[in-house]
Amino acid sequence: MLNGTEVDLLSNRTLTLVCAALLLLASSLCILPNAGAQILIDASAPYMTPQPSSFQTGSARAPDGETLGLNQRFLTRDGKPWLPVMGEFHFSRVPASEWEDELLKMKSAGVDIVATYVIWLHHEEVEGQFDWSGDRDLRRFAQLCAKHHLKLYVRIGPWVHGEVRNGGFPDWLLARGPTRVNDPAYLSYVTKFYDAIGQQLRGQFWKDGGPVVGVQLENEYSSRAPCGGAAHILELKRLALAAGLDVPFYSVTGWDRATIPQGATLPVFGGYPDAPWDASLKNLPPNEVYSFRFHGRVTGNMGAMGAAQAVTPSPAPDDTPFLTAEIGGGIEDTYHRRPIISSDDVAAIFPTLLGSGVNLYGIFMFQGGENPEGRLSTLQE
Repeated sequence: MLNGTEVDLLSNRTLTLVCAALLLLASSLCILPNAGAQILIDASAPYMTPQPSSFQTGSARAPDGETLGLNQRFLTRDGKPWLPVMGEFHFSRVPASEWEDELLKMKSAGVDIVATYVIWLHHEEVEGQFDWSGDRDLRRFAQLCAKHHLKLYVRIGPWVHGEVRNGGFPDWLLARGPTRVNDPAYLSYVTKFYDAIGQQLRGQFWKDGGPVVGVQLENEYSSRAPCGGAAHILELKRLALAAGLDVPFYSVTGWDRATIPQGATLPVFGGYPDAPWDASLKNLPPNEVYSFRFHGRVTGNMGAMGAAQAVTPSPAPDDTPFLTAEIGGGIEDTYHRRPIISSDDVAAIFPTLLGSGVNLYGIFMFQGGENPEGRLSTLQE
């Protein structure tokens, strides 16, 4: 019996998922209703009206008047609650001839937003020689998303990790000096990269009637170094805006003691069925992705409870909706840890996160792929 539970019925879609979660819970406890047991939900607690968030959206109104927004609890579309599904698809890791078919598969599976890394190394392996052709054609990928009424969220780094050489940095960049801080030389190269992305996406932003609704800055960024930290994320956002990347939503990943400038960026979270980055050769402790999260949005090991790092409190946890960018089965194999993941391992994550208040399912990966061949290296991590 669940007493005093506030059920926030955002939509019929949410209600359906809540019911599915309860049935899953009941079946796991072997107390299905037909066994004579009774599940009672007390939803009599007063409804708490969501308050405004401190996050300030970019240009959020499309030419047809459709408007995206958010409050402290959920995303909105034309002022109404919106619970989208976002699926990761790295266009430069898949032959361009397959893009449209794969996007249609994603749409048929219920994906609303396509997320993609724009991997610097894939586009400027040789300094000053940008390649946006063929399988690296970001503009064509955006146009295909628009054609099939899929929104697009670009994860522009400049460092992305993404299981790619140098975390996506070109080799020549690493030879120039400090990176991932407000170093003038580094920022001058980032400016050129962001400007090139802006040129590729010109006319494709939500404000233009296009599909691009969001930008993720950096990835897994926790630096507190001089010229780093929040000041660096804010500088990246300034450079993105100067390059024309004006979108409703700007985000940063929220785990690993992340640097999250409140009001300027939205933290997004994640969790996987296993943790191949963990040094253990044995079974890991119970995984947080299968437990309701009542006190925080992330642990120190991005989902593995009992990890060496204690639970990392979410910055201003009541100020923004609980959004995710990396949940699902997209984990790599490592030399020491090669997990076998079943479809049930992945499916069980979703009702649990819904019950924890998640308002954006960010599935990583949704569409597979591989790094292309480079001119100077294999581009592998």
